[in-house]
Amino acid sequence: MALPLHVSDGLGGPAGLLAAFYTAFGVGAVLGSVLARYVGRLPLWPVTTGIVIAFGAFLLPVGLGAPTWAAMAGFAVAGLLWPPYASLSTALFQRSAPRELLPQALAASSAVRVLSVPLGTALGGPLVTALGAQGALAASAVSITVLGLAAAACTARTVRRPKA
Repeated sequence: MALPLHVSDGLGGPAGLLAAFYTAFGVGAVLGSVLARYVGRLPLWPVTTGIVIAFGAFLLPVGLGAPTWAAMAGFAVAGLLWPPYASLSTALFQRSAPRELLPQALAASSAVRVLSVPLGTALGGPLVTALGAQGALAASAVSITVLGLAAAACTARTVRRPKA
């Protein structure tokens, strides 16, 4: 919701510029899909939380008003990170949930993912109204990064804690 407004109002760009942003994300996502099979060989928790942190960080140039080429490059790298995250988070559920609870855990995860799109859209309008398109993009990028850092900290505490 914020990106089209940022491109048209903030950058004064034509529809083709918005299409270029989406194309950059899409090209990154295609490459990320190819690379996802190799990422699965790495430790799941650190890589998954690292992806969330990096995703937010690479969206930040868009929200900070970086030059268009830098914002678009960040958007492309964010696209690259998207497919591995989806497969790694599913793998984490499969490896972490007890076998008898796995169907419920995956169903709950799917429900959250399905509800996040309309909820994000509902919250996005007031956020863009309050902060402007660029401010909403910056707030989103910072929020994603902070959540990733919090998840990494929680994961590190859990891994270091000795089992009784």
